[in-house]
Amino acid sequence: MKTLSRGQKIRLAELSSSTQLQVRLECKAAAQSFDFSCFGLDDNANLSDDRYFVFYNQKESPQNEIRLVSLDTNGATFSLNLTQLPSSIRRLVLVATIDGQGNMSGLNAGRMVISDTSGVVGEFSFTGRDFTVEKAIMVGEIYFKSEWRVAANGQGFREGLSAVLRHFGGQEVEETPQPVELKPKTASPPVAPPPVKQAPPVSQPVANTGGGVALTKVTLQKNQTISLSKMVPTGLRRIKLGLGWDPAMQGKSVDLDGSCIAFDAQKKVVETIWFGHLRSKDGTIQHSGDNLTGEGEGDDETITVELERLDPRITTLVFTINSFTGQKFSALKNAFCRVVNVDSRQELARYDLWQSGNVTGMIMAKITRENNEWKMTAIGEPAGGITVHFLIKTVRNFI
Repeated sequence: MKTLSRGQKIRLAELSSSTQLQVRLECKAAAQSFDFSCFGLDDNANLSDDRYFVFYNQKESPQNEIRLVSLDTNGATFSLNLTQLPSSIRRLVLVATIDGQGNMSGLNAGRMVISDTSGVVGEFSFTGRDFTVEKAIMVGEIYFKSEWRVAANGQGFREGLSAVLRHFGGQEVEETPQPVELKPKTASPPVAPPPVKQAPPVSQPVANTGGGVALTKVTLQKNQTISLSKMVPTGLRRIKLGLGWDPAMQGKSVDLDGSCIAFDAQKKVVETIWFGHLRSKDGTIQHSGDNLTGEGEGDDETITVELERLDPRITTLVFTINSFTGQKFSALKNAFCRVVNVDSRQELARYDLWQSGNVTGMIMAKITRENNEWKMTAIGEPAGGITVHFLIKTVRNFI
């Protein structure tokens, strides 16, 4: 059994002749719990296929090449079959993340243990002395470079799991998010088929008081732009993006996530609002919270924006939707996205997700500020990715 030091890289053949391994991650700290995950990356160290992100809510890759065998608050065991991995997956990165407040400096002991059928073949140990304010650690990796190799990394990420997701998604977000507690998504049991969801009632047209056009809601088509300000002659102060869908009839529940990315005039991200960061720093953008199943009538998740108080740097808001549990939008029933005037409860615009195709992510729409007028454009661009961070690079092409 070899003991690895931080930063050391060796050939896997020096540890074992087998390509079927088990990797155990352990972290121990007083009054602290941890999450553990394995990222299957391509040659460019990007998570180009998020089916190879194995964690508490997706416990195996498509052909079981990577499996989360066991998980508790202080450790996890992953089973790896390297020979069964597709040629597109060349790097497996093992990550530990704090579940809750605190940072890795309080870690009493941590380790990565590599085993084959004969027993333990390699171990890498670390403690809180190696870190300061980090909330996540890229503990180690097994990667292919002419042959399979092992690295003991010990690289820390200050912002936790969201920073790791962005890092492996190939797109850094230039924001400084508030410290947030990223709760694990608890798997939901299958539910009985509910009544067919009825669309929320449409408000009556607003009165035309002059200078504006009185309209009812608009069912947006792809690339269509409308003036939200002209639809509300009395002044548009607050809007709400509503997201709704019906629970899965069979199998695992459908967990869609609505997110909002705020950009400045230089296409730089000012802030990202998603299930891991529910409220903007100034409180002008607010997520209602994560709905794991879609059960219930009307909007299942909402994002409210106070347009009048919005940070003046923000010129564009882009709304996206991801299927966190991997179901394709084409398989969903009664899934929709709508924009509502909060003050009058008037539905201004709507987009139906069942038209979105065989995808797990969607860049839905953007709202832009032009000469004190708010305009909305339906983008309707399909994309992959189970969280908003994998969409940011593509989103910039539409602003």
